[in-house]
Amino acid sequence: MKFISANTGSKRFPPDAKVVYSWGAPTGNMSPKYIADNGQTLAKLSKQYTRLTKLYTAQLSDLFMMNPEHGVNHAIVDEYDKAGTSSIGRLGTTEVPNSDIIITTDRSIILGALPADCIIAVITDGNILALVHAGRRGTDLMIGYHAIDAILKARPETNISKLSVWISPNLSPESGAMPHYDTLLNTDIWIDNGFLREVEDNLNGRYALDIEGFFTWQLTQKGIPISNITSTGLDTYQNALERKTFSHRLASQREDIPNGRFIVTAQLTSSKDK
Repeated sequence: MKFISANTGSKRFPPDAKVVYSWGAPTGNMSPKYIADNGQTLAKLSKQYTRLTKLYTAQLSDLFMMNPEHGVNHAIVDEYDKAGTSSIGRLGTTEVPNSDIIITTDRSIILGALPADCIIAVITDGNILALVHAGRRGTDLMIGYHAIDAILKARPETNISKLSVWISPNLSPESGAMPHYDTLLNTDIWIDNGFLREVEDNLNGRYALDIEGFFTWQLTQKGIPISNITSTGLDTYQNALERKTFSHRLASQREDIPNGRFIVTAQLTSSKDK
């Protein structure tokens, strides 16, 4: 398992925020929930977290971990912590409950999330930082819209056109296919914009959902230029087949594939308020 910087390489993210994510399985699992599945111990996992926070020159308590519920709730963690609604987790990180959007303007705070197939998007302009958990349900609930509204609530002077977005590895449309789509609330928007289409039936289903495409569309509709959005283009399902990461979808289909989570973290770096 290794930690990868999203600020380097051909798809580098702007330096307004430092973005680091983990890659590698099965020993690269970063969730305490799945340590037994991956032959880990809590002590070994703790060492991985310590190694990660050293990349930021930070303490474990500076890492605020999202606990998503596949909705559109947001938390401005600067305020959450002051209200005493966060708590210290098993690994010493600060836990933020019941939120799929977490936001900060505090440069000492690291935001983190533990995805398997869902999108984790980093959104920033160098003055404010948001982490967004966008799976099928959240994207159907238009979480992209809610994320921008939450950012504007936290910092009303934010210029949406100056926001940059980084999108984590996630399920490709074919890998995220469904046998039916009657649970979707915004079916017409999915279909009319080409984000829901019928494909040859496979193990996952016959209706391919382009979750990343729909989420990206939501952000552009709110005013973020498409040129400001960077995606890794990595499919968690296919990479889990090669034991490079984790996929909840794949693990639910095959007993030989361990369940687990990788981690996405981000921290504000530069200030534009001169």
